Amino acid sequence: MKENSSISANLNRVLVGSFMIMLFLPVIQMLTQFVSYEEIEKHMNEKRKLASFPPIEKDSLEVFPEKYTSYFQDHFGFRKPLVMTNNYIKAMWFKTSSKDNVIIGKDKWLFFNVKNSARDFEGKVPLNVNELGSLKNQLGQKKHYYDSLGIEFIVLVAPNKMQVYDDMMPDKYLRSDSSRLSQFIDYMKDTGVKIISPLQALRAAKENKLLYQTNDSHWNANAGFIASNILITSLQERFPMLAPSKLEDYEVMQKDKNTGDISGLLGITPFLSNQKFVYTKPSNLVEKQAVSPSYELEYDAAYKATFAFETNLKDHPRLLMFNDSYISYIYPFLSDHFSYSAFYWTHHMNKKIVEAEQPDIVVHLLVERSLDVLMFDLED
Repeated sequence: MKENSSISANLNRVLVGSFMIMLFLPVIQMLTQFVSYEEIEKHMNEKRKLASFPPIEKDSLEVFPEKYTSYFQDHFGFRKPLVMTNNYIKAMWFKTSSKDNVIIGKDKWLFFNVKNSARDFEGKVPLNVNELGSLKNQLGQKKHYYDSLGIEFIVLVAPNKMQVYDDMMPDKYLRSDSSRLSQFIDYMKDTGVKIISPLQALRAAKENKLLYQTNDSHWNANAGFIASNILITSLQERFPMLAPSKLEDYEVMQKDKNTGDISGLLGITPFLSNQKFVYTKPSNLVEKQAVSPSYELEYDAAYKATFAFETNLKDHPRLLMFNDSYISYIYPFLSDHFSYSAFYWTHHMNKKIVEAEQPDIVVHLLVERSLDVLMFDLED
């Protein structure tokens, strides 16, 4: 009996000691930072500014406890690893999203639900008469402007990820064929404005290759290659020297990386990886170099940029693109087809840019959920 009692007492001491260590570890970490977790810091983006340590001043003593509580809640030891682990368990085990704009799909697929994307997926938010009229009016004005300069004008719409991978959406979401994009394309048929969407081609190709990043809102280079060829084919009637790219001309490499804008919103990027596809084309097929664009545009975010390329295809047309982030996975292919190509990260078709770049073709690339940006006026 004495032996059992001694074992029980020792076990209690171990449990109490372990509990005390666990209780004080966060405080010790907060004071000393004895454990470094740089990778977690890099991948966890809370989209807000964490509370800073409040100044200790006579005039602020009354509010100091409240402010310090906010500071402690944002900075206690091991907070980020704990939050990240909690988010992962909720997302991957219980299919519960900690963000309203993130949908947890099947097989660890994540979907970006902004601007009514999920409701549009189900056909519940059709464009109204005023919106359709505004789209028709604004695009008609833009076409008239480009026609007056002899410029070919095309709108290229990248489908929302959930419209291509509808089978990876939770079962409670039922895809409708009456999306805003299909409604928009039908409405614009008789206007002369050329609208291109690679949606059907991507749905057909997804059985053979991955086209969108599983924990990111963007398509990948595989989809960019397909969309580029569709665009080039649509231009052949007016520019017969253009020809779609051949897949066999490229060396394709696959890389797995812990990246993803949606997983970043949930703070679980280190737990998930994306398949990246890198296409490399032999330089002897086309000589291409980066050059300075003809117009300097200031941006409101550091990740936005203007870039341009020149090739040895001197008899080929000049391309100007107004685009969003989907450009990252299509411009390497498009820039192989033109004598000069410039890419501006904006949805405002600025006349000064057009006059500076003197393009033969203008393409406006945007993701499906951002159709409303086409209602903007053409800027002077």
